Amino acid sequence: MYTVLRRSSGHGGLVGPTCDYNDNVELFEARRTELPSESDAANLDFVRKVMGEKKVASGAVISRTRNSYSLDSGFRTLPVSDLG
Repeated sequence: MYTVLRRSSGHGGLVGPTCDYNDNVELFEARRTELPSESDAANLDFVRKVMGEKKVASGAVISRTRNSYSLDSGFRTLPVSDLG
């Protein structure tokens, strides 16, 4: 089952689509032109707080970076090349 959650931020970021597995969701946000930072995970964190931390299995900011790395919020960055 796929669900789309959207929350617009001041800089045009959107959260979605999400993937629902056994009542848990994975959240994703895409960044096109910048390296992800902690502030880019703000939308993911907002959705995680609204849904409840137990409902969110994981989340990531998808970007053009070459390597994945963790953010302080517990989310990670994910290169577009890792999606395939």
